[in-house]
Amino acid sequence: MSKSLRILFFLLSLLIFGMLLLLHSTPPPVDWTPSYSQTDSRPMGAQVFYDLIRKVPGEKSDNLEPPINKVGLAPDDATFVIINQGYTSDPQETKELLNWVRKGGHLFVSARYFAGGILDSLGISAGIG
Repeated sequence: MSKSLRILFFLLSLLIFGMLLLLHSTPPPVDWTPSYSQTDSRPMGAQVFYDLIRKVPGEKSDNLEPPINKVGLAPDDATFVIINQGYTSDPQETKELLNWVRKGGHLFVSARYFAGGILDSLGISAGIG
């Protein structure tokens, strides 16, 4: 093998090694898939929210049940936080939740879409435009 061929082989090997190193060292692309899990650290995950809310003083309860199952048991000054892709409620659930809010309860709902009558009950229009 001639000297120039060895130098060419070395440079080609160095180039391939450099490209592999560059490909391996680039960060993975950001995953913007919505996820509302309290253990998900993606940008659209809820881990930061849950970590911060745990630092706020007061009694907390992680609950995966619909709030309507807990409204009768919750104190009047409690806060329900609902974070999800969508929020649906039937007229009875809406009525019970809004009655609980009138008594002093707090309700925070963050969702991409709402189904049921809660928006109408609150006089909110969710038009796209």
